[in-house]
Amino acid sequence: MLRKVDTIVVDKTGTLTAGSPELVTVEASAGFDAARLLSAAASLERGSEHPLAEAIVAGAVARGVSIPHLSRSSPSLDKA
Repeated sequence: MLRKVDTIVVDKTGTLTAGSPELVTVEASAGFDAARLLSAAASLERGSEHPLAEAIVAGAVARGVSIPHLSRSSPSLDKA
C-alpha cells in the first residue's frame, strides 16, 4: 500500500514526539570532558526560556552536573 505514497505530511507539534525537547546524550570531541562541556552549556542557557535551552539545563540537572553562575570574569572552557 505504501509503495504508491509519494508525500507524507505530519504535524510537528507533538504528533511524532513527546511535545518537548529532551537532552538524550552528550558527545564531546577528543580531548574534551562531556560533563564539563554540559556544565558550560547549561551555564550559558540557564537564563533562557527557549525549549532547547531548558532541555540542556534539565539534562545537566538530571545527570548531577554542576551549573555554575557565569560572570564576565568566568574562566573559559579549557580542554580536560
